[in-house]
Amino acid sequence: MLVAHAQHDVDAAPSRRLRRGIIAGALVIGGAAGGFGVAVVANGSVVPFGAPVQPRLVTPVSYFVNQIPEFKRAQQPTDRLPAGTGIDTAGLVPGSVRYAGEYKGVRYYLAQSGTAQQITSIDLIIFPASDPSNFVIGGASGLPFTVQNHSYGPATVPGNGHRPPAGSVQISHSVYVGQPVD
Repeated sequence: MLVAHAQHDVDAAPSRRLRRGIIAGALVIGGAAGGFGVAVVANGSVVPFGAPVQPRLVTPVSYFVNQIPEFKRAQQPTDRLPAGTGIDTAGLVPGSVRYAGEYKGVRYYLAQSGTAQQITSIDLIIFPASDPSNFVIGGASGLPFTVQNHSYGPATVPGNGHRPPAGSVQISHSVYVGQPVD
């Protein structure tokens, strides 16, 4: 049995050529040792086998956030929720609320829940312009998603590659509204 120990001084930012050489060497030694490797790749850096690795936090929701054009622009004064909604914004990512539009007297806002470091969901906030305290909030950790409400009708955020529901009205780049049931 071949046992290999790596006693490398790995530079914090090795050149691409050096990094490739170390990775290739680790793969060759790993194959020769029957699957036992001497180095692993973590977060784009080469670290000795067995060394503690801090995994990089990858939030899948951020992939979907990038599909919503409203989030790609800076927040404007019109994007802020009006006073009197009663919505607890503590769970929203600061500065993430975007006005999506109004349809038949109902306003639609997009927002992100979680923290700036870890977005947990994309939310749709819906309320009548005449009564902001009568709100509905729905969200999801991916796209597409639909918020159903019998008074306001379904509101859908389809995302890239998904068709909006038949008969819906597009009120912004990312939000489509259907007809209310009532």
